[in-house]
Amino acid sequence: MSAQPNSNFSTEIDKAVGLYQSGELTRAANLCQRVLKIQPKHSGALHLLGVIQHTAGDYAQAVDLIEQAVVLNPHVDSSWCNLGLAHNALGQNEPAIDCYQRALSLNPRSAAANLNLGIALSAAGGLRDAIPFYDRAIQLKPELPQAHYNLGNAFWALGQYFEAEYSYRRALSLNPDFPEACLNLGITLADLEQFSAAIVFYRRALQLKPGWAEAHFKLGQALQAMEQLSGAANSFQHAIKLDEAMMHRDRALSPGLGAPEFLSNKGVALTAAGQVDQAIACFDRAIALQPGLQPPKYNKACALLLSGKLAEGWPLYENRPAVRNAAPQEYGCPLWEGQAIKGKRILLVKEQGLGDQIQFLRYVPMLAALGAEVDVLLDPSLLRLASTVPGIARVLDTPPNYSGYDYWSFLMSVPHRLGTQLDSIPDNVPYLAAEPDAVSAWGKDIGGFAQGRRRVGLAWSGSHAHINNRNRSIPLQALAPLAQVEGLALVILQQDAIPEALAHVFRDTEVLLAGEQCKDFAGTAAAIMNLDLVISVDSAVAHLAGALGRPVWTLLPCNRDWRWLLARDDSPWYPSMRLYRQREYGQWDDVIACAARDLSAKS
Repeated sequence: MSAQPNSNFSTEIDKAVGLYQSGELTRAANLCQRVLKIQPKHSGALHLLGVIQHTAGDYAQAVDLIEQAVVLNPHVDSSWCNLGLAHNALGQNEPAIDCYQRALSLNPRSAAANLNLGIALSAAGGLRDAIPFYDRAIQLKPELPQAHYNLGNAFWALGQYFEAEYSYRRALSLNPDFPEACLNLGITLADLEQFSAAIVFYRRALQLKPGWAEAHFKLGQALQAMEQLSGAANSFQHAIKLDEAMMHRDRALSPGLGAPEFLSNKGVALTAAGQVDQAIACFDRAIALQPGLQPPKYNKACALLLSGKLAEGWPLYENRPAVRNAAPQEYGCPLWEGQAIKGKRILLVKEQGLGDQIQFLRYVPMLAALGAEVDVLLDPSLLRLASTVPGIARVLDTPPNYSGYDYWSFLMSVPHRLGTQLDSIPDNVPYLAAEPDAVSAWGKDIGGFAQGRRRVGLAWSGSHAHINNRNRSIPLQALAPLAQVEGLALVILQQDAIPEALAHVFRDTEVLLAGEQCKDFAGTAAAIMNLDLVISVDSAVAHLAGALGRPVWTLLPCNRDWRWLLARDDSPWYPSMRLYRQREYGQWDDVIACAARDLSAKS
């Protein structure tokens, strides 16, 4: 908790803050109370006294005092933050969330308020909602180990063990003496069956916190998995002596390898690590235990698709959340399941991100060739661009309010219904086109900027709403080596690029900010048509360049998306695309260095 002095009685309050910071709580409280006898509505004294009561463990009194302070002076973000902490201590998550949101409305750059809001959201069950606030806290204050630790906890609870491992390691790199991070990293590694590595961190946790029953018990489990039975028995005995009740609680809270949810989460982590066969075995065991549970089927589909087994993967891919939650007559007509569609009207519906919509628009010409009249419901930013797809009848951005269709289908269900296999992926590219006038206008701007140099477009981050965005996105500073390649004209396709940040990273290299001038993807397409190469993370920009048939290098994170398959440096979806793969989670330097070398060789 932090304390804010008030202008009146500033000397007394400053002295009280000093006493509080030195641990003299009673003297600090007495000084605050003397101020309040003279000025009962002194917000600074009320706030500090509330902070003192919180530190002393009287959380209800802390809430009462700090609430009085914020009523008198509602414009101090740290007061709202401290009120949130007091509510948190009482287990009052919703009031705490409100307080942190008020703090952020006053100071969006408060790392503490972002971190605490994330913690409160996690405690209220909003794990996915919490992640952006942990990310923001880390962005504002990268050296904050608690933010990395709590982010790891959220990822672990969501079954994203690969990401959790990285976050715990970041926390420990900032604070090696962080026992909770050691324990949780060990648990995560054990979930990934890396028992030897887990044992190292369990033992480190016990060095830092010797009487920790939970750590002894977890160490025993890992030793047992390694068939070191004597050591395991010894660890279990320690756990029993320290806290037998905790051991039983841990056993209840940590499901064994028979729990289908645990097996499914473990399979997801193994898929992300490229261990597809082991992942599929986990999914199969989960499905056998609970055949009606759909997430393991969907996760198995992703693993099969990743390994190129499209024929096996597509049927299971129909267990994805959007399909599960949709009503069969959602749009006033039956769901299309592969029936003959000659002379029929069909509505194709978006369900996932912008890149997915761009990728699967390729199926519109195939359906039109079968005799269907094809309408598509897409994101508004794709309306103008999608109208250029051959065979498309209408592009909608809101659901139709009438029943005029024979069938409807999600866009991403079409490859299943058409029996797409690896060697029959429709790659008739380009299937999108830019407006000629816009291409010409961008040609003048980019040509004048490039002055004969090779024109390279850059995009380093995708939509913040994407669940994998923090993994697929690249810190801007990591791209600095690209500016050192001779003979390049760098065109920024990122729409939210910050000029000051670009100037700092690229130093004396002038860049052209194109992304901020593009109002939708039709504008971005026109700019891309004037480029020699696009370098992008796995985002809509990469899909757009590929669908336009333009050369594109796509930079992929370790936790693989199924559409890019395993280990390939090309893509059957986009003939003009080359893939650059991250080898170590969170580390982009080698990827960028490889791209820079290839750029230098071609310049």
